Amino acid sequence: MSHLGTLLLVSGDSRGNQSLGSRLVEGGFDVSQATDGAKALELSATDHPDIILCVSNLSDMSGIELAGRLKQSDATADIPFALLCDHFSPELSQQALAARIDDLVVQPIDPGVLVARLKPMLRLSTMHTELSRRAHVAGRFGMDTAGKVAVTVDDGEQRLLLVSNDKKAAAAYAATLKNADLTVTDNLIEAEDLLTQKNFDAAILDVTDSAAEHLSLCSQIRNNSRLFNLPVLLIAAPGTFPDPVEPYRRGASRVLVRPSDPDLLVAALLALVRRQRLRWRIREALLKTLGKPTGDDRTLAYSKDFMMSLLAERLEHARRGGRHLSVVFFNIPNIGAVVHQFGKEAGEQLLAQLGNWIMGLLRAEDLTARSGDCEFCLVLPDTPIEEAEIVMHRIASVLTYTDFAVPDVYQPVKVWVEVGSALAREDDSVETLLARAHTRMG
Repeated sequence: MSHLGTLLLVSGDSRGNQSLGSRLVEGGFDVSQATDGAKALELSATDHPDIILCVSNLSDMSGIELAGRLKQSDATADIPFALLCDHFSPELSQQALAARIDDLVVQPIDPGVLVARLKPMLRLSTMHTELSRRAHVAGRFGMDTAGKVAVTVDDGEQRLLLVSNDKKAAAAYAATLKNADLTVTDNLIEAEDLLTQKNFDAAILDVTDSAAEHLSLCSQIRNNSRLFNLPVLLIAAPGTFPDPVEPYRRGASRVLVRPSDPDLLVAALLALVRRQRLRWRIREALLKTLGKPTGDDRTLAYSKDFMMSLLAERLEHARRGGRHLSVVFFNIPNIGAVVHQFGKEAGEQLLAQLGNWIMGLLRAEDLTARSGDCEFCLVLPDTPIEEAEIVMHRIASVLTYTDFAVPDVYQPVKVWVEVGSALAREDDSVETLLARAHTRMG
């Protein structure tokens, strides 16, 4: 059975482990367990799980001490670490942040919410793995690039957008976040405009009314190619969302109860901002694997040879770990008509624009390669086919309804898009996987 990723659960409570482990398995994780810190250190080094979820107190050390030791080792520093605790306190929060713990999870917590909180951490793990794989394959093509990045990021001034129509609450937030570069608005429409105009580390949505509209803004952010990585913190009164998982499905990164504890607010934002800045660092390292030896000479995408080599490694990784791996094709059949009417250079300019647009609409860990004269192939690691097809149709829609401006062509150019996708099977080779996606083109 395919799963989202691997998770190491560290706790000495065997009964609690069994119950929590079962719920995590239902959420899509392959769960292994350790009953103390020593065993967790051993398994982390040998198995390198995607995520570690640990209780605050173990028989031989605290969860914070375990996290500190893992973060100090080059071999395990990149494993996202979440700490399960029975209550929140400023002291615990400060200790957790100092140990570079990625998330502090207060129990009891809805299992669905816990899985939703873990998924962004899983994405970080996917990005680390993709960087390692891409750098390794780039080395075969003569490029020497880093396969790892430092996981400690700058905690400097946070650029935050606060959306609140409660002036008293907004003033309180501003006082709590006095060291941040805080932009405040009371209008959701203006908030969306501000988010597209400035670079923010996170957005805070203070929900005092029209919860549905706030959720719609979350969805808009996730559907915006420039903003879909932006951390969004929702603050709402208890009971605002009858289904506690719904805000996460709609795009929220974290939900706090209103009125929010100032220390919890600061801690939650810092964790989200750190994660965002680390994603950007990994993204920059991934971009360094794309150059003349690895890239296509007519577009900004990777070459077909590089894609085939990377896909072979990714396929083996997916097969060995029982993980999702999806591929997507985009074919632009009217490129030939553009060449016929406006010349070869116009066709190549359009092709380059298309490759750039597709890459801009994807996550950094997703690879775009030019696989044919008028065709691009996407490799989406750790992505179920349902999610891959959502991405595929979203990108196809954007390309279809965009008027492309091609130099020396004095009219807008529209493109036709054919798409196809496939999910890797255990018995697939690179060729059979790509062939199956090709047969679904249309």
